[in-house]
Amino acid sequence: MMYSLLKGEEKKIARITLNMDSSKKESGYKYLTFDITKSKPKMQIMVESNKQVRVKYHVDWRVDIAEYPSDNLKNDNVLEKLDRRMSLEMTHLADQTIKKMQMA
Repeated sequence: MMYSLLKGEEKKIARITLNMDSSKKESGYKYLTFDITKSKPKMQIMVESNKQVRVKYHVDWRVDIAEYPSDNLKNDNVLEKLDRRMSLEMTHLADQTIKKMQMA
């Protein structure tokens, strides 16, 4: 699914569930489920003088939170923390996907 999201393929909705607890404990109250409803990928390809290719990739997603048991979604501090954590987790998933593609 991450490959399709990185590619910018428009699907109906991509639903993702992330563990929002950094301790990685199996607690059902620390998971966030959200839908990616819109994707805007941007890619910049640069060829350096030594013929090495570098790619900068940025994607903006519009997400709708489907489920977050801890709630408190009206609190700005909670929303900021969730936004940062989601960004970190999604960046990590994207990095893993790109590394797997490079190995293939």
